[in-house]
Amino acid sequence: MKKVVLFTQNLDTGGIQKVVTNLANYLDKAYQIDIILSEDDKTIAYALSKNIHVYMIKTIKVDVLKPETATFLMEYRVNALEEILNQINPSLIFSFGEYSNIISLKTAYQCKKIVSQRAVFESMKAKNIHLFSFNEYKNMMIKYYPLAEQIVCVSDYISHEILQLNQDLKPKLKTIHNGISTHPSCDKKTGKKYILNVGRLHPQKGQLDIILAFSKIANKIEHDLLIIGEGEQRGILEEKIDELGLSKRVHLLGEVKPPYEYIHNCELFVFASYYEGFPNVLLEAMSAQKAIVSYTFEGFDEIFSTDDTNLCDIGEIKCLSEKILYLLKNKNYRESIAKKMSTISNKFSLEKSLLKYKKTIFESIGS
Repeated sequence: MKKVVLFTQNLDTGGIQKVVTNLANYLDKAYQIDIILSEDDKTIAYALSKNIHVYMIKTIKVDVLKPETATFLMEYRVNALEEILNQINPSLIFSFGEYSNIISLKTAYQCKKIVSQRAVFESMKAKNIHLFSFNEYKNMMIKYYPLAEQIVCVSDYISHEILQLNQDLKPKLKTIHNGISTHPSCDKKTGKKYILNVGRLHPQKGQLDIILAFSKIANKIEHDLLIIGEGEQRGILEEKIDELGLSKRVHLLGEVKPPYEYIHNCELFVFASYYEGFPNVLLEAMSAQKAIVSYTFEGFDEIFSTDDTNLCDIGEIKCLSEKILYLLKNKNYRESIAKKMSTISNKFSLEKSLLKYKKTIFESIGS
């Protein structure tokens, strides 16, 4: 049985972590699966098959203020990964996330290498990632991505962005959308009705827009606004909530793991991200048959139809408030949108996604 290594940063909670765990468990009967993590100081949040061995690269303390630290830390992880690869001798390494991709491709170990690109460039521009700027990342991607056997992107939009770096990468590119599993229905809770948003508290996720949109219609509806997630923008959001006099109507709940009960019991799900790779939480709300109001983030048309009436252009707060109000006031329309969302979500089943990953690996190394 051939050995396949899945390489990523950690298996703490998150989108990549969930994908890697699901894929490892799915491939367990077809290949010998090892997982290598570039950090050893995070918990493993998901259950793995007992046959899967996890290797961890020791996390070291560094001075993040030194300009050479980013390169030093990457080279340390390249060397550590190469040492493990030489020890376990896999036929293929499949890396997940831009940082892990570059580390994998920089190793001298000879085997098939597949990389998974999951972030849009806009999100990479927003801040330094592992101390590298976006331009540094872009230059490394231009240099090392041609070494990959295949480049798997989570959306066609991301594939298009990669193609802009190097047109010669086109034969290597393929899209595998994120897949979602169907979660068991939760009992319907009684109590105050609410609108829901789930996401990291960050300008990218548009929670400030949602709060401002809610403030325009709060006196016309009985619903509260609940926001699940934690992040750097909590203070700004709390200040705006107080300024608008909405402290009894808008509630920042922090991290809730998993958030499925809140999703199943919300009246309406609002998604106001400015940019996304391919949003799992949006698909989960669709799968729960919830009516959704969404911004038209780049790549939205891989999920929605361009003529869907529950969409707003990015930053259009007035539109957001009007769509929310109309859906809440018109039950039949809300239910029709919810049913349509559920139908769309069926295209993105976890089983379909995992099968595509398996076929991708088979194309590289066979069974």
